[in-house]
Amino acid sequence: MTPPADPYREWDAAYLLGALSHTERRDYEGHLHACRPCARAVAGFAGLPGLLATVAREQAAELLDPAGPAPPEALHAGLVRAARKARWARFGTTAGVVTAVLAGALLATWLATPRPHRQLKSVD
Repeated sequence: MTPPADPYREWDAAYLLGALSHTERRDYEGHLHACRPCARAVAGFAGLPGLLATVAREQAAELLDPAGPAPPEALHAGLVRAARKARWARFGTTAGVVTAVLAGALLATWLATPRPHRQLKSVD
C-alpha cells in the first residue's frame, strides 16, 4: 500500500515568495515542523527571493508575459550557479562551525585531563 501523496509537496516556492494566504501560510508552517522533506525543500529554495530581487522589474514583467520571449539561457544558468554557490557557502560555514566545536572540545578535554607530576632526580 503506497502512502498518500503530500498535499503540501508543491507549496515551497509559493511559501517563499509570499503567495500563500495567511491561513495557508500558517497551515504550511505547521506542516513544515512535522515534514522533513518539505522543510528540506524550503531550505533548498531559501536564496531564491534574494536572487529574484536582482532581476530588473521590466525584465521580470517580460518574463512573466506568456506571449513574451522565453527566459534567456544565461538567466537560468546564472540562477543555478548562484544557488550552488549559496549551497557551498552554507556547507563551508557548517564545516567551519563543526571544526571549531571539535577543536574546542579537544582542547577542553586536554586541559581537563590530570597529568602526573614528574619529580626530577637530583644529581649528587
